[in-house]
Amino acid sequence: MGDLVQVLGSNLLFKNFTDDELHTLVNYCEELRLSDGETVFDEGDKDDEALYFILEGAINILKGQGVGTKVLAVLGTGNFFGDMSFLDSQPRSAAAVSSGDAVLYKLTPDNFSEFANQTPKAALKFFKVFIAKLVKRLRETDEALISQSGTIITT
Repeated sequence: MGDLVQVLGSNLLFKNFTDDELHTLVNYCEELRLSDGETVFDEGDKDDEALYFILEGAINILKGQGVGTKVLAVLGTGNFFGDMSFLDSQPRSAAAVSSGDAVLYKLTPDNFSEFANQTPKAALKFFKVFIAKLVKRLRETDEALISQSGTIITT
């Protein structure tokens, strides 16, 4: 687990965390080892709503099935995924499949609640990480929409 602390510590999103806070967070995670092509979750799954940190390998985030499948992202060491369902408890918006062998750490909402109760200041930092990542995604989506259609439709 110490390796994950180093990997997360080198990620700019976690720059405000102390090593102790990262160790505490990682202690609430479960290690998963995946083989090439192994599915973490499928689009539409209503599973345990866990968040996943990538220690080794890569994960393909896929939308659609069969011939129409689109690769939304290829995430490597230091990244995390599953954050949308983790935050809103909705079904998975895309599938996550390993690309090669991978080592992940899984954080469930229940384990996060325990982490937050033990270290409320670190939990606040954690949510700031989420907000920063989601804002980045939203900006990228806005730019893509503008480049494709010249406008953004809001509701």
